[in-house]
Amino acid sequence: MNAIDILKNDEVIIHPTDTVYGISGLYSSEIAYKKIYSIKNRSFNKPLGVLISSLSQIPTFTDVALDEIKTVIPFLNQGMTILLKLKQSAPSHLKKQSDFIGLRIPQHPETQNLINITGPLICTSANLSGENPITSKDEARKFFQGVFILNGESPKSHTPSTIIKYEDGKYTLIREGHIQINDYKCLF
Repeated sequence: MNAIDILKNDEVIIHPTDTVYGISGLYSSEIAYKKIYSIKNRSFNKPLGVLISSLSQIPTFTDVALDEIKTVIPFLNQGMTILLKLKQSAPSHLKKQSDFIGLRIPQHPETQNLINITGPLICTSANLSGENPITSKDEARKFFQGVFILNGESPKSHTPSTIIKYEDGKYTLIREGHIQINDYKCLF
């Protein structure tokens, strides 16, 4: 089976991104959503993010207008995740932990191609909860035996994405990561 067929069967895959390896399923699949938590031994109190392939997919998840977040749009494909208020029509499993969803556009060719074909992917870093993110295919094979691993160039950064939250017209830094916020203080 290939990654597309696996995802369409409510399964999850490991794949490279521009930052670290991720573990993903189709965003619309509650079964895949639960599998990610189980495989990672992750607390259901911690929400998952969504990888998108373009800005045109943002309205699928939020009513926040692109014009409202125009100052961060250039960074969404450079290792930044933005937390935006979820729209009411979002799948119910995405709303279990938070009213916000983390969106990111990974700049990795194989992962981008996959998202272009399957649509957005629910995602988090590929690691056991509380451990460092996986940065090589060998590590992924060791920790996630039996999970399909998408071929492609390994992540270059080895640092998780920077996470910011947009609410009521303001940005808040949640986690500094790939993007060093000192270089972008104009956002805060």
